[in-house]
Amino acid sequence: MSATAPETPAAEPEQEPAPVLAIALYIGALLGLYGIVLLFYGAFGSPDNRRSLGHPFDLWWGALMLVLGLVVAGAGAAGIRASRQAD
Repeated sequence: MSATAPETPAAEPEQEPAPVLAIALYIGALLGLYGIVLLFYGAFGSPDNRRSLGHPFDLWWGALMLVLGLVVAGAGAAGIRASRQAD
């Protein structure tokens, strides 16, 4: 038997982190864009379409979609930032 020292593994070269594709960012941007379109249509559209059953539904749905889009896009951006910090 020969006494040999155990081999140490060679140090691996550092790799750049893989790019992260967060679909939430794109879905949030799309929801926000649709929200802006509906918001402007509800605010500046024809008076006949502006009020349905006594309520400006286009205006309210546009505002809701815009806020939801901002929340989803913000969550997607936070996920990207968190995954980059973890690497």
